[in-house]
Order: sequence, then C-alpha cells, then structure tokens
Amino acid sequence: MNRLFGWRSPARMILGTVRSVCLFHLTVIAILASLVCTTVAPAQVSKGTIAGRTVDSAGGLLQGARVELQPVGASRVSDNNGEFTLNDLPPGEYILTVTFVGLAPFEKNLTVTAGQTTRVEAALQIASQSDSISALWWELYSAAADQLQQSRICCFGQPECIHGG
Repeated sequence: MNRLFGWRSPARMILGTVRSVCLFHLTVIAILASLVCTTVAPAQVSKGTIAGRTVDSAGGLLQGARVELQPVGASRVSDNNGEFTLNDLPPGEYILTVTFVGLAPFEKNLTVTAGQTTRVEAALQIASQSDSISALWWELYSAAADQLQQSRICCFGQPECIHGG
C-alpha cells in the first residue's frame, strides 16, 4: 500500500542512494581507465627495436658474441642461436658494434624508427694476422709484466725469496 502513494521506507531510500553512488563511481573509474589505456599505447609505439644475429664469415652462428649499441651504451650477448634483441630504443641514429674473440669487430650505423624492428646480420670476419700477433704479443707482455711486478712485491727486501730473487 505504501507504493500506491509513492512513499518509500528509509532503508530503501538509503539503498537506492548507495546504488546511485556506486554506479557513479564505477562510471568514473571506467572513464579514467579508458583514458589511461589510450595514453599508454602511444608511448609503446614511440620506441623501436634492433634485432639480429651474429655469424662468422662462413655463416656459422656465433654464440656469446658481445653486442653494444652507442650512444645509449646498451649491451647484450648473443644467444645459442647467435641472435640478439635490443628493445625500447628511442628513434634515432645508433652505432652497433659486435665483437667475438679471434674475429675482427663488426660495426654498422643503424636508424631506429618508432614502432619498427630494424634487422641486422652481423657477419664478423677473421682478424688479420697482424691483429692476432699484436694481441698475442700484448697478452704475453702483460703477463710477464704482472709476474715481474708480483716478484718485486714479494721479494723486495727479503733475503729468502721463493721466486729466486
């Protein structure tokens, strides 16, 4: 009978108000969520990627080649398939350098475009004989200098030196 005259109990009035407030808040949250989602998407598209693989001059895969990107200073190591990926790069010009023991470094200028993947195959050549000899000479020289320095530190001023000095 209360419904005939438009009268509602206080409990029903409170429940109706709570429903209205909840519906309002859900609507506001939905609108805010849609705005956040639409502003995040362009940020992801504004970055680019460099991906590639490292091989030797015969086409053999190079596992563990060091891949460096300048000027950002990012570095990676190629995986078991000789592949590497550098993600989230701002668009622009970069210098990619790939090194592997016994092979000459590979260097290439690359352009990263937003939303794109720049592919590169880094084919490293065998280091020249003079490079190999210079590297071997430097390793031997460094090892000898280190050993000499060690014996001076160990033996200086001691009559019984185990290094014979």
